[in-house]
Amino acid sequence: MNGTIIDDMPYHAAAWVEILAELGHSLTIEAFNRQLSGKTNEEALLDVMGTETPAARIEEISTEKEKRYQAVYGEHMEAIAGFMPLLATLQEKNMPVAVATSANQFNIDFTLDGLGIRGELTAVIGAEDIENSKPHPEIFLKAAKAMGVAPENCLVFEDSFMGIEAARRANMDAYAILTTLTEDEALALPNVISASPDYTTIRYPN
Repeated sequence: MNGTIIDDMPYHAAAWVEILAELGHSLTIEAFNRQLSGKTNEEALLDVMGTETPAARIEEISTEKEKRYQAVYGEHMEAIAGFMPLLATLQEKNMPVAVATSANQFNIDFTLDGLGIRGELTAVIGAEDIENSKPHPEIFLKAAKAMGVAPENCLVFEDSFMGIEAARRANMDAYAILTTLTEDEALALPNVISASPDYTTIRYPN
């Protein structure tokens, strides 16, 4: 969802860097994109702050981070170019579409309702529905099951190393949307069939 439906990852990364710096943890945006992007808030915070951090503290920081992100990004919300026409085309062809996101329900509601697309989706799998973050394949396997589609017949649109690796482990091809990765980085990954900056110039292999 984040980085593939909306191009908001710079806002997420900035909110993370800001709040972690206040807590005494130095993290660059580049490090966030490589190490934490694609993980749930809980797993990201446990990675940075340590597994002994109380759950209540993790939830408090996570909520504050999302409030900061939404306050800044809300007025800029829009779908990545070409996404809405693609979604309409898939609907016309009666093809199932699932959102499989590491975001929590607070952010899922913010995005899907903000864009008005909830009713156009076959299934939505979020952080509260999984036990293991990407690169574990759980989230994509659950999305495939919810759609009633075999994993090998699914195509994952992803923007992160973690997400593309999760797709590979789920036996799914991936199409990279280049909001956080370069084309060279994306095409070097074994299950990436193609890559483009948005959905207006999608190129499929022969």
